[in-house]
Amino acid sequence: MSRPAWTRYLLYALVFLLLTGAFLILHFPEDRLAWMVNSSLQRTTGGLISVDSAGLTPTMALVLDGVSVAGDDGKVAVGSARIRINPLSNLGATRRIRFSLYGPWGQFPGSFRRSGGGWRLQGAGSGIRLSEFGPVASLPVRLDGELGLDLDLDVRRGADGRETASGEGELIIKDARVSGGIVDLLGEEGVSFVQVRSFLKVEDNLVTLGESRFTGDLLGDVKGTVQLVPENLQLSRMDLTVAVRPSVAERDRLGSLLTMLGGRQRADGSVVITLRGTFLNPVVNAS
Repeated sequence: MSRPAWTRYLLYALVFLLLTGAFLILHFPEDRLAWMVNSSLQRTTGGLISVDSAGLTPTMALVLDGVSVAGDDGKVAVGSARIRINPLSNLGATRRIRFSLYGPWGQFPGSFRRSGGGWRLQGAGSGIRLSEFGPVASLPVRLDGELGLDLDLDVRRGADGRETASGEGELIIKDARVSGGIVDLLGEEGVSFVQVRSFLKVEDNLVTLGESRFTGDLLGDVKGTVQLVPENLQLSRMDLTVAVRPSVAERDRLGSLLTMLGGRQRADGSVVITLRGTFLNPVVNAS
Protein backbone atom coordinates (compact mmCIF):
# COMPACT_ATOMS: atom_id res chain seq x y z
CA MET A 1 0.00 0.00 0.00
CA SER A 2 1.42 3.37 -0.99
CA ARG A 3 2.03 5.97 1.70
CA PRO A 4 -0.66 8.41 0.45
CA ALA A 5 -3.26 5.59 0.53
CA TRP A 6 -2.17 4.53 4.04
CA THR A 7 -2.48 8.12 5.26
CA ARG A 8 -5.93 8.44 3.70
CA TYR A 9 -7.24 5.25 5.36
CA LEU A 10 -5.87 6.38 8.73
CA LEU A 11 -7.65 9.70 8.34
CA TYR A 12 -10.91 7.86 7.52
CA ALA A 13 -10.49 5.73 10.66
CA LEU A 14 -9.92 8.78 12.86
CA VAL A 15 -12.95 10.56 11.43
CA PHE A 16 -15.05 7.43 12.03
CA LEU A 17 -13.89 7.22 15.66
CA LEU A 18 -14.62 10.90 16.24
CA LEU A 19 -18.09 10.63 14.74
CA THR A 20 -18.80 7.50 16.76
CA GLY A 21 -17.63 9.22 19.95
CA ALA A 22 -19.76 12.29 19.22
CA PHE A 23 -22.79 10.06 18.56
CA LEU A 24 -22.34 8.22 21.86
CA ILE A 25 -21.94 11.48 23.76
CA LEU A 26 -24.99 13.14 22.23
CA HIS A 27 -27.18 10.03 22.62
CA PHE A 28 -26.05 8.81 26.03
CA PRO A 29 -29.25 8.20 28.06
CA GLU A 30 -29.76 11.31 30.20
CA ASP A 31 -31.72 9.43 32.86
CA ARG A 32 -28.84 6.97 33.23
CA LEU A 33 -26.34 9.83 33.44
CA ALA A 34 -28.44 11.63 36.08
CA TRP A 35 -28.61 8.40 38.09
CA MET A 36 -24.82 8.07 37.94
CA VAL A 37 -24.35 11.69 39.06
CA ASN A 38 -26.82 11.37 41.94
CA SER A 39 -25.21 8.09 43.05
CA SER A 40 -21.84 9.85 43.22
CA LEU A 41 -23.36 12.83 45.08
CA GLN A 42 -25.02 10.45 47.54
CA ARG A 43 -21.63 8.92 48.38
CA THR A 44 -19.77 12.23 48.68
CA THR A 45 -22.42 14.52 50.24
CA GLY A 46 -24.74 12.04 51.96
CA GLY A 47 -27.65 13.17 49.80
CA LEU A 48 -27.24 16.85 50.66
CA ILE A 49 -26.93 17.75 46.95
CA SER A 50 -28.91 16.23 44.06
CA VAL A 51 -29.77 16.99 40.42
CA ASP A 52 -32.89 16.53 38.29
CA SER A 53 -31.20 15.88 34.96
CA ALA A 54 -27.76 15.61 33.38
CA GLY A 55 -26.38 15.75 29.87
CA LEU A 56 -23.12 15.86 27.92
CA THR A 57 -22.11 18.42 25.29
CA PRO A 58 -19.94 17.68 22.22
CA THR A 59 -17.03 19.33 24.06
CA MET A 60 -17.37 16.78 26.88
CA ALA A 61 -18.81 19.31 29.33
CA LEU A 62 -21.28 17.89 31.84
CA VAL A 63 -24.41 20.02 32.24
CA LEU A 64 -26.51 19.50 35.37
CA ASP A 65 -29.99 21.01 35.67
CA GLY A 66 -32.15 21.22 38.76
CA VAL A 67 -29.25 21.31 41.23
CA SER A 68 -30.72 21.45 44.73
CA VAL A 69 -29.78 21.06 48.37
CA ALA A 70 -31.78 19.17 50.98
CA GLY A 71 -33.65 21.34 53.48
CA ASP A 72 -35.90 20.74 56.46
CA ASP A 73 -39.00 21.06 54.25
CA GLY A 74 -37.67 19.29 51.17
CA LYS A 75 -35.30 20.21 48.37
CA VAL A 76 -34.28 23.85 47.81
CA ALA A 77 -33.42 24.76 44.21
CA VAL A 78 -29.99 26.31 43.61
CA GLY A 79 -29.70 26.44 39.81
CA SER A 80 -27.69 24.62 37.16
CA ALA A 81 -24.05 23.67 36.78
CA ARG A 82 -21.62 23.22 33.92
CA ILE A 83 -18.59 21.04 34.64
CA ARG A 84 -15.47 20.75 32.48
CA ILE A 85 -13.14 17.79 32.94
CA ASN A 86 -9.65 17.83 31.43
CA PRO A 87 -8.79 14.15 30.74
CA LEU A 88 -5.04 14.85 30.92
CA SER A 89 -5.40 16.24 34.45
CA ASN A 90 -7.04 13.01 35.63
CA LEU A 91 -4.41 10.49 34.59
CA GLY A 92 -2.81 10.36 38.05
CA ALA A 93 -4.20 9.99 41.55
CA THR A 94 -5.52 13.56 41.55
CA ARG A 95 -8.85 14.40 39.95
CA ARG A 96 -9.54 17.99 38.87
CA ILE A 97 -12.61 19.66 37.43
CA ARG A 98 -13.67 23.22 36.70
CA PHE A 99 -17.27 24.19 37.24
CA SER A 100 -19.68 27.06 36.94
CA LEU A 101 -22.79 27.14 39.10
CA TYR A 102 -25.39 29.46 37.61
CA GLY A 103 -29.02 30.48 37.69
CA PRO A 104 -31.29 33.55 37.59
CA TRP A 105 -29.25 34.86 40.52
CA GLY A 106 -25.94 35.00 38.61
CA GLN A 107 -22.86 32.80 38.37
CA PHE A 108 -20.26 31.27 40.68
CA PRO A 109 -17.22 29.74 38.92
CA GLY A 110 -14.65 27.59 40.66
CA SER A 111 -12.61 24.41 40.72
CA PHE A 112 -12.70 21.12 42.61
CA ARG A 113 -9.75 18.82 43.19
CA ARG A 114 -9.87 15.39 44.82
CA SER A 115 -6.76 13.45 45.82
CA GLY A 116 -6.10 10.66 48.29
CA GLY A 117 -8.42 11.06 51.24
CA GLY A 118 -9.38 14.68 50.73
CA TRP A 119 -10.61 17.42 48.44
CA ARG A 120 -10.16 21.13 47.81
CA LEU A 121 -12.78 23.63 46.67
CA GLN A 122 -11.90 27.08 45.31
CA GLY A 123 -14.28 29.65 43.91
CA ALA A 124 -14.94 33.36 43.54
CA GLY A 125 -18.10 35.11 42.42
CA SER A 126 -19.65 38.57 42.62
CA GLY A 127 -22.93 40.26 41.80
CA ILE A 128 -24.96 37.28 43.07
CA ARG A 129 -28.55 38.49 43.46
CA LEU A 130 -29.70 37.20 46.84
CA SER A 131 -33.44 37.63 46.23
CA GLU A 132 -33.25 35.10 43.35
CA PHE A 133 -30.97 32.57 45.06
CA GLY A 134 -33.04 29.53 46.12
CA PRO A 135 -31.74 28.97 49.68
CA VAL A 136 -32.17 32.68 50.46
CA ALA A 137 -35.53 33.01 48.70
CA SER A 138 -36.90 30.25 50.97
CA LEU A 139 -36.34 32.35 54.11
CA PRO A 140 -39.39 33.75 55.98
CA VAL A 141 -38.21 37.29 55.13
CA ARG A 142 -37.11 38.85 51.84
CA LEU A 143 -33.42 39.60 51.44
CA ASP A 144 -32.27 41.82 48.57
CA GLY A 145 -28.71 42.77 47.73
CA GLU A 146 -25.66 41.53 45.87
CA LEU A 147 -23.28 38.96 47.29
CA GLY A 148 -19.59 38.55 46.58
CA LEU A 149 -17.88 35.38 47.81
CA ASP A 150 -14.25 34.28 47.65
CA LEU A 151 -13.62 30.79 49.07
CA ASP A 152 -10.70 28.38 49.41
CA LEU A 153 -11.54 25.27 51.44
CA ASP A 154 -9.45 22.13 51.92
CA VAL A 155 -10.92 19.00 53.57
CA ARG A 156 -8.83 15.97 54.61
CA ARG A 157 -9.98 12.61 55.91
CA GLY A 158 -7.83 11.03 58.62
CA ALA A 159 -7.14 7.35 59.27
CA ASP A 160 -10.02 7.36 61.76
CA GLY A 161 -12.42 8.58 59.06
CA ARG A 162 -12.74 12.04 60.62
CA GLU A 163 -12.83 14.95 58.20
CA THR A 164 -10.82 18.10 58.97
CA ALA A 165 -11.42 21.40 57.15
CA SER A 166 -9.05 24.34 56.72
CA GLY A 167 -8.98 27.40 54.50
CA GLU A 168 -10.14 31.00 54.30
CA GLY A 169 -12.80 33.15 52.72
CA GLU A 170 -14.30 36.59 52.33
CA LEU A 171 -17.97 37.54 52.08
CA ILE A 172 -19.29 40.93 50.97
CA ILE A 173 -22.96 41.92 50.65
CA LYS A 174 -23.72 45.34 49.14
CA ASP A 175 -26.93 47.37 49.11
CA ALA A 176 -28.79 44.80 51.18
CA ARG A 177 -32.36 45.17 52.41
CA VAL A 178 -34.36 42.92 54.72
CA SER A 179 -38.15 43.17 54.47
CA GLY A 180 -41.32 41.11 54.65
CA GLY A 181 -42.51 38.83 57.40
CA ILE A 182 -42.00 40.07 60.93
CA VAL A 183 -39.68 42.84 59.67
CA ASP A 184 -42.74 44.66 58.25
CA LEU A 185 -43.62 45.58 61.82
CA LEU A 186 -40.80 48.12 61.56
CA GLY A 187 -42.33 49.74 58.48
CA GLU A 188 -42.53 48.99 54.77
CA GLU A 189 -38.97 50.22 54.25
CA GLY A 190 -37.58 47.29 56.24
CA VAL A 191 -33.93 47.40 57.31
CA SER A 192 -31.22 48.41 54.84
CA PHE A 193 -27.48 47.81 54.90
CA VAL A 194 -24.91 49.66 52.83
CA GLN A 195 -22.43 46.83 53.24
CA VAL A 196 -21.89 43.61 55.18
CA ARG A 197 -18.31 42.35 55.11
CA SER A 198 -16.71 39.37 56.81
CA PHE A 199 -13.33 37.66 56.69
CA LEU A 200 -13.05 34.14 58.00
CA LYS A 201 -10.35 31.56 58.55
CA VAL A 202 -10.83 27.81 58.99
CA GLU A 203 -8.32 25.64 60.85
CA ASP A 204 -8.96 22.12 62.16
CA ASN A 205 -12.73 22.59 61.64
CA LEU A 206 -12.75 25.83 63.66
CA VAL A 207 -14.07 28.88 61.79
CA THR A 208 -12.75 32.14 63.23
CA LEU A 209 -14.34 35.41 62.15
CA GLY A 210 -11.81 38.14 61.43
CA GLU A 211 -12.89 41.69 60.64
CA SER A 212 -16.66 41.33 60.27
CA ARG A 213 -18.74 44.51 60.16
CA PHE A 214 -22.01 45.84 58.82
CA THR A 215 -23.14 49.40 58.10
CA GLY A 216 -26.49 50.95 57.23
CA ASP A 217 -29.68 51.39 59.27
CA LEU A 218 -27.94 49.15 61.81
CA LEU A 219 -24.22 49.29 62.53
CA GLY A 220 -22.04 46.78 64.32
CA ASP A 221 -19.53 43.99 64.23
CA VAL A 222 -19.44 40.24 64.76
CA LYS A 223 -16.72 38.27 66.56
CA GLY A 224 -16.29 34.66 67.57
CA THR A 225 -15.96 31.13 66.28
CA VAL A 226 -17.96 28.24 64.86
CA GLN A 227 -16.80 24.66 65.50
CA LEU A 228 -17.75 22.77 62.34
CA VAL A 229 -18.99 19.20 62.26
CA PRO A 230 -18.42 18.32 58.55
CA GLU A 231 -20.32 15.05 58.84
CA ASN A 232 -23.46 16.94 60.01
CA LEU A 233 -23.25 20.73 59.68
CA GLN A 234 -26.47 21.22 61.65
CA LEU A 235 -24.56 20.12 64.76
CA SER A 236 -21.82 22.75 64.32
CA ARG A 237 -21.47 24.83 67.50
CA MET A 238 -21.53 28.64 67.56
CA ASP A 239 -19.80 31.02 69.95
CA LEU A 240 -20.54 34.42 68.43
CA THR A 241 -20.93 37.93 69.82
CA VAL A 242 -22.73 40.66 67.88
CA ALA A 243 -22.51 44.31 68.96
CA VAL A 244 -25.25 46.25 67.15
CA ARG A 245 -26.69 49.76 67.32
CA PRO A 246 -29.09 51.78 65.16
CA SER A 247 -27.77 54.62 63.04
CA VAL A 248 -28.55 58.13 64.29
CA ALA A 249 -31.22 58.57 61.61
CA GLU A 250 -32.93 55.29 62.53
CA ARG A 251 -32.59 55.32 66.32
CA ASP A 252 -36.24 56.07 67.00
CA ARG A 253 -37.53 53.46 64.56
CA LEU A 254 -35.11 50.62 65.25
CA GLY A 255 -34.26 51.26 68.89
CA SER A 256 -37.45 49.44 69.93
CA LEU A 257 -36.36 46.41 67.90
CA LEU A 258 -33.19 46.05 69.96
CA THR A 259 -35.20 46.52 73.15
CA MET A 260 -37.51 43.67 72.09
CA LEU A 261 -34.48 41.37 72.02
CA GLY A 262 -34.31 41.72 75.78
CA GLY A 263 -31.01 43.56 75.95
CA ARG A 264 -30.15 46.72 77.88
CA GLN A 265 -29.38 49.56 75.52
CA ARG A 266 -26.24 51.55 76.22
CA ALA A 267 -25.92 55.30 75.86
CA ASP A 268 -25.30 54.99 72.12
CA GLY A 269 -28.31 52.69 71.73
CA SER A 270 -26.20 49.56 71.25
CA VAL A 271 -27.01 46.06 72.42
CA VAL A 272 -24.72 43.01 72.64
CA ILE A 273 -26.18 39.76 71.36
CA THR A 274 -24.62 36.33 71.88
CA LEU A 275 -25.27 33.28 69.73
CA ARG A 276 -24.57 29.90 71.28
CA GLY A 277 -25.68 26.34 70.70
CA THR A 278 -25.82 24.60 67.32
CA PHE A 279 -27.17 25.61 63.92
CA LEU A 280 -30.03 23.20 64.61
CA ASN A 281 -30.76 24.52 68.13
CA PRO A 282 -29.38 28.06 68.48
CA VAL A 283 -29.47 29.93 71.79
CA VAL A 284 -29.78 33.73 71.48
CA ASN A 285 -29.25 36.12 74.40
CA ALA A 286 -29.01 39.92 74.56
CA SER A 287 -27.37 42.08 77.19
